[in-house]
Amino acid sequence: MTKLLNPSRLDWIAFLACQNAVRLHRDAIALYKEGRYPSAFFLSILSQEELGKMHMINDHSWHLGEWLNDLLEIKDQAKRAAMDKENEKYQSEVFSSSYLHPLKQGYFAHNSPVEDFVWLRKALKHGEPRQDVWQGVLDAKKQTAAYVGFPKKKRGVDFSAGLKHPWQIKKRDAQRQITRVNDYLLVFGLGLRYTCYVFENEDIINYLKNKRFLKNIGLTWQHRSRSAFKQIESLQVVLKDKIVRTTKR
Repeated sequence: MTKLLNPSRLDWIAFLACQNAVRLHRDAIALYKEGRYPSAFFLSILSQEELGKMHMINDHSWHLGEWLNDLLEIKDQAKRAAMDKENEKYQSEVFSSSYLHPLKQGYFAHNSPVEDFVWLRKALKHGEPRQDVWQGVLDAKKQTAAYVGFPKKKRGVDFSAGLKHPWQIKKRDAQRQITRVNDYLLVFGLGLRYTCYVFENEDIINYLKNKRFLKNIGLTWQHRSRSAFKQIESLQVVLKDKIVRTTKR
């Protein structure tokens, strides 16, 4: 039988995923500055996935906390045992789904305060509708950044799609992807400082809203999407604190 993790343990796992996402993001920037664009793109996608995982586990932690409160009101032992079994199954499904890369990428897109502006409003222009993230389009591009080969299809290999290789990932691909993650960190972090975003994990809140962290992230990568530029400007006006440089890309 699977042991049910308590909310505190889940919060710690989510915090580690957040820290790992930032580590991968910094490594992606370092590789980009060395001109190693496919590798930078690949690591940036991994960073995005870890942030998506962070949100997945955070949601599970919240639901588990609600379930534990409900459990206190149940006296019937058979019902309690049935609820235990159901939640152990749910927990197993949550962590099993963390191996589904398009799901984590989609979770990031769903929870990013920047994605709603960029991906919904400009989906057709960029040719990457947000729903395609869930369908594996972004993950296929991640594979291109790492491997040489032909794409898979339902039954075998799709030779008609042509050979895929890392050199097909260009500088702009890496720049846009890194900017995507960086925009999330800046806007979400500033939003947490202003308390306009709700999040349940205090360790993650304190980590992402830290002034020194935000300033460093902003200086290390100075590209911004138009949406992030506007949101950062608005948040800093309200906060009355110019933490992040708002350079348009």
